[in-house]
Amino acid sequence: MKLFQPFSTYTKSGYGFYVERFFVSNKITLTSDQSENENKGWRIGPEVDFTYLKDIILSIDYRFLFHESKFIRYLSYEHWIRIVAGKIFFSYLSAFLLADYNFYKFVKSGNYVEAITPLYTPLNLENKIYLKIAYDLSDNIEVYIKTGYFKESLYEDKFSLEGWNAMIGIELNKGM
Repeated sequence: MKLFQPFSTYTKSGYGFYVERFFVSNKITLTSDQSENENKGWRIGPEVDFTYLKDIILSIDYRFLFHESKFIRYLSYEHWIRIVAGKIFFSYLSAFLLADYNFYKFVKSGNYVEAITPLYTPLNLENKIYLKIAYDLSDNIEVYIKTGYFKESLYEDKFSLEGWNAMIGIELNKGM
């Protein structure tokens, strides 16, 4: 749930409360105690955002979530921030920046069993920063270059994929 407050025609902010109930299970049964293979809990916390749309485009979203489950103790939490910034220079040229960053800290309970007990992890734990420059050839055709850095953390940061990438592309839009 989020409430928005407009400050002007071009600026608004939002604030609210994020609530998520989760259920996760480990389908690989390594112990006779099935309760070690299941976890359920809550992710709860405040969220705020800010948007400015005039000469530049700027959007910032932030969440601070507390985690609670039978395998996670207080004070376990997650920070998540997304920044989108851009500028349309002419009707045919634009540049945009996207940055996603998240960080979490879990304090495991005494009944947590390494490599068996499932913990909640968001589907997208990729920290990234991308820059995209686009040029419109026509109303339906855009050419662009997109480059950036990514780091995908898997299994509680014990394994990660990271690197740089660049892409040159053509986007075709079907006219309405």
